Amino acid sequence: MSKRANFYALLGLLRSATQEEIRRAYHKAAKRLHPDTNQAPGETELFLDIQTAYQVLSDPARRASYDATLDPEETPPEVVEKRILLSRKEIARLGETQLIYALIELIPGEEQKKAAAGVPLNLCLVLDCSTSMKGERLDTVKSTAVQIIRKLKPQDIFSVIAFNDRAEVIIPATRHQGNTHKLETKIQLLQTGGGTEIFKGLEAGFDEIRRYVNPTVVSHIILLTDGQRTTGIDSMEAAKMAADRGVRVYTVGVGTVDGEVIGFEGWSMRVRLDEDTLKAVARDTKGEYFYAGTAEILKQVYESLSTRLTVEKKETEVSGLLALAAAALVLMSAGLSLLWFNRVL
Repeated sequence: MSKRANFYALLGLLRSATQEEIRRAYHKAAKRLHPDTNQAPGETELFLDIQTAYQVLSDPARRASYDATLDPEETPPEVVEKRILLSRKEIARLGETQLIYALIELIPGEEQKKAAAGVPLNLCLVLDCSTSMKGERLDTVKSTAVQIIRKLKPQDIFSVIAFNDRAEVIIPATRHQGNTHKLETKIQLLQTGGGTEIFKGLEAGFDEIRRYVNPTVVSHIILLTDGQRTTGIDSMEAAKMAADRGVRVYTVGVGTVDGEVIGFEGWSMRVRLDEDTLKAVARDTKGEYFYAGTAEILKQVYESLSTRLTVEKKETEVSGLLALAAAALVLMSAGLSLLWFNRVL
């Protein structure tokens, strides 16, 4: 036997294995490797190693002495915290198919939270300043923008676009450290006017974002608008550009779906929130749509956005959690199958 052979590894066990688990693992391995049934080269030697491992680990005194020779077992940090809720606490052993539901809640561990917090965010706010945004709507947009600015970290890259029937870079993409007063002042000075061409706003926002697009940052656009396009190219064309480069667009709708009448320069017009367009833009870029019709709802929207941006700073974590969930379901299914039918179905 190799001097480095690990008895636990030979039997496929953890160091915390119980005597019953050791016994089961040995019998399973011995049945598979016994010379009477397995004549493959090297398998007889492995069978003898398995026997030695079992003799040591099945004797508490010898096992304690063996454990003392092993290196300290490292405990890896928890990737996720897991909570499992089953639809039934007890299941009768029947010779027929039974159904059980399992709710598995996976929460990123502390190490993942720290890692995500350290990943720079490449964020662009695209703000609708068209005539239809006059009054409370623009105030809502400004308030959201200021709240987001105040949450920026020194390593984050930030930019702001204001648009109506044309787009203007209010704050170019760069890292902004220290006092945010100047940034907030630029936001507060925004005024309404002109038509609404969302395409130009998103196009300008994408131009700022792509200056820093690379695998080390996470890039997002937040579009705040009533979604009512009055001129120009279809907004979905800009969404396609962002989606092709992996840039998510979060859309925030302000105003009312039923519409309201606003007046300006002796004229009046009815404007309504075009939720269908905003939902489509978010869907096609794998972002999300939020409704912010009032100041109270706006606060909830901001909190939700902050959560999304933090969680999604590390997309590989998301795929890792999904893979872990799938693995957990497979293992649970196999375990229950063994419990009920003594075989894996």
